[in-house]
Amino acid sequence: QERTMVELQLDFTTGLDAWTIHGSPQDCVETIQQAHEATGVEYIGFTIYSLPVDVQERIDYLQMIAEDIVAKVR
Repeated sequence: QERTMVELQLDFTTGLDAWTIHGSPQDCVETIQQAHEATGVEYIGFTIYSLPVDVQERIDYLQMIAEDIVAKVR
């Protein structure tokens, strides 16, 4: 746990909004932009849950993240 990180959540007592960025690509873009405006956050590490099993579907999913989220908040 680095001091600059959001506190790690190891149970389900804290809602997702407190420690994750989730939702549609547009929801994610809005959350990242709000975090930047509110706190000046400059870097985000990605941990992606529930990736598709199929390799091509995984590639497509990561491509969507790159194009629909990351490219819009750079």
